[in-house]
Amino acid sequence: MKKIISQTFILSLVITTFLLLLINTAPIYAQETGEFAILDIWWGDEAQKIEVGPGSINVPLTMKILYKGEDPLIYARIRMVLPEGITGVDGATTVSMYISPNINRGDVITVSFRLNIDKNLKTGTYPTFFVFQGFRAEADDKPEVFNSVTTIDLQIKGEVKIKAETTDSTLVAGSRNILPIIFRNTGTGLATKIKILVTASQQISVLVPEFEVESLGPGESITLSVPLYVSASLGGSSVSLSLTINYLDAYLNSRSLSTEIGLITSQPSTPSLLLEISPNELAMLTMNDVVLRISNLGGAAITDLSVTLTPSSPLILIGSDGKFSVGTLEAGKSIVLPLSLYVMETAAQSSQISVSLSYIDAANQLRTESRMLNIFITAEPKQLLSPIDVRINPKILYSGMINNVSVTVKNVGTSQLRAVTLTFPTSGSSITWLDEGAVSIDQLEPGNEHSFVCMVFVSSDAPSSLALTLSLNYYGSDNILKQEQRQVGVLVKGLIKFEVADFAVLPENPSIGQTFSVTLILVNTGTSKASSVAIQPSRIEGFRTFGQSRSFLGDVSINTPTSVTFSFSALNNTKPGINQIPFVLSFKDSLGETHTQELMIPVRIVAQQSMQQTQVQTARGSEQTGLISPMTIILLTVIGAICVVVGFIIGRRTRK
Repeated sequence: MKKIISQTFILSLVITTFLLLLINTAPIYAQETGEFAILDIWWGDEAQKIEVGPGSINVPLTMKILYKGEDPLIYARIRMVLPEGITGVDGATTVSMYISPNINRGDVITVSFRLNIDKNLKTGTYPTFFVFQGFRAEADDKPEVFNSVTTIDLQIKGEVKIKAETTDSTLVAGSRNILPIIFRNTGTGLATKIKILVTASQQISVLVPEFEVESLGPGESITLSVPLYVSASLGGSSVSLSLTINYLDAYLNSRSLSTEIGLITSQPSTPSLLLEISPNELAMLTMNDVVLRISNLGGAAITDLSVTLTPSSPLILIGSDGKFSVGTLEAGKSIVLPLSLYVMETAAQSSQISVSLSYIDAANQLRTESRMLNIFITAEPKQLLSPIDVRINPKILYSGMINNVSVTVKNVGTSQLRAVTLTFPTSGSSITWLDEGAVSIDQLEPGNEHSFVCMVFVSSDAPSSLALTLSLNYYGSDNILKQEQRQVGVLVKGLIKFEVADFAVLPENPSIGQTFSVTLILVNTGTSKASSVAIQPSRIEGFRTFGQSRSFLGDVSINTPTSVTFSFSALNNTKPGINQIPFVLSFKDSLGETHTQELMIPVRIVAQQSMQQTQVQTARGSEQTGLISPMTIILLTVIGAICVVVGFIIGRRTRK
């Protein structure tokens, strides 16, 4: 019996060795025997297929096995002898699994093994020895064992690992950007039929969102240029792009990968335009050829550039309406616009040209600018002088009255003047022209003059000097209307005249050797206030002043009475009769000029004076004869008051 068992063991060992030798020579795809068939085999579990490659750990290998035997099995054992580089999770080179309970014909058995793949293993197809061992039930309760042997192919095709990155993570806001994105396969498997979708937020427009790549092998990379437009409002902020990558892995399974790329946005380039005009010094009464240079000093091009020129007077743009369409102006480039400018006759030393710019910047924003270019104006000395001389005579006008003024216009130039019009305002704050407001002269030859007389009223409160404003319009030899404003200065002074409104002599008829007083009431009947007014009697034979010899009155306004009193002594050599006593007034007018005026006061001198004479009579001026003087009224009032008091006292005594 022992000998039979020993022979059986030796036979089994020989058969096993033969089968092992047969593995290396058997066809790669021998996966079916008479008792069972492997319907499918894949990496992963029943829920999901996975990618495996060198370095994969604890990855499931799943099989579907069909039992084709006639007799049912009470259980089965599946065993795999793994090739070099592939082991079980415990490092064993052989893995096995028992399947129970009963297995009948046509049953499909699903089994899964956990394997480790060495990182140094190369991708490829690895044949693996597969043994299906079945156990049949027998009458003596001893199962019958049979073995079915085949080989399976383990496909190690590698894992696909796609990473996306960019070499330039900065975008310019408000402009079109080309973003290079590098897609690199860092795995060990081949990716095919790759489709890439690029998406972003609403303020970023992906101009070409979809890309297709045929394949990307292990270690390979590809760079895609993604055109983007970033809104100007995102300047200085951080943004991200979403990438969705769909592909077939090395096992031809569909895979999808989503990732993001972080980016920052910089502010858009600020346009910088430099405007230069050359030459910037133009000659008057001459056609000047100039050029306007526009330079783009910014970092980006501008498009749809439009230029509008508006010269200020006295500049005239010749041969152009001042509107130019430039189009595109690249960064660092310049454009030159030729211009022709005529400068009219003017007294101004400079003028300006307004330049309006309209363009679209690198941020696709419409921009407008306004610039001012200064122009200097030069001329020959004779061109700077007016050909018209205006004179007014007299130079001194009197306030408060109408003055006759002669205005003379003379051509002091070298060419004929035509349609000369002299205009003056009809009224002002202190002066009023009483004639027509304009005088016209058809033509005025060089050296000729034209005079006309006007009536001018100057108000009484006018200042001591006035500037008369005149407007001149005329045509010169260039047939261009010229306009000038002239101011001719005149002096104004008021008319001052003193009159004696009344006078009084006390006593009325002084005798020789007697002292008497003369009271004068003076009135300024002129048109202007008199300043620094002083009065004094002149020396006259037969009279001597008694008391003050001079009285200072100060400022005397018009129509304001002013009184002054002087005392005299009639000497023994005074002639009886009417004597004229002269009084001299000195005063200054509004221009500070000193004037004098003499007033004569008649005084009657008698040889002897009655002691009983008490009544004081007032002598009046010749123009006031027949009227009661103020001095007389005062004396009568005093006498009346005394009479009333005396009557009151006498009445009281009578009642007692």
